[in-house]
Amino acid sequence: MLLVEDMFQEVIEDIFEHALDLEGTYPAKIENKGITGIPALAYDMVDVLKVKWQFTDSVVFNCYDVEEDVIMLKPLSYFASDEHFLQIFFHELAHWTGANNRLNRITAKTNVGKREISIEEVMAEIVAKYLCDFFYVPDTFRTNSVYNYIFQQIVEAIILGENPLEIYFTAVDYAIEVINYIEVNWEME
Repeated sequence: MLLVEDMFQEVIEDIFEHALDLEGTYPAKIENKGITGIPALAYDMVDVLKVKWQFTDSVVFNCYDVEEDVIMLKPLSYFASDEHFLQIFFHELAHWTGANNRLNRITAKTNVGKREISIEEVMAEIVAKYLCDFFYVPDTFRTNSVYNYIFQQIVEAIILGENPLEIYFTAVDYAIEVINYIEVNWEME
């Protein structure tokens, strides 16, 4: 498991170094959305990208609803902290980018296989970790040894006979596309 965590951290560092120009500055709109302690830039990013999201009791899992084009989150009381909320939200935001009017990933379609789902979930974890690092949000939830969703997805793919390296590196490619999409569309506003 240490190997997966080391690879994960190296990917995040590589994305920081090569995929984005981190010298830019972004205007911040400070808004009160009922959640405290969340960086104003994170709100600004969500506003500029025009992400639709809502808290609801009607979902079993936090998710991105492809048909409604909305991120569906459990009630705020479900989240242990503002950081936990952001970690989950960033994961779902990565899925949101896959819609056909954005990056049009195959996982935004119906009837996708386990391979595509594994790639999508690993990609969303990489993006969530990157965004947490970018906004200086502590991300102990996603990187602790008990919760290692990337490792879990790769093990499930191996059990189903998939090539784990292909899944991992395809997910890295998708993560770079997602991060570039967010950066380009955030700066355009």
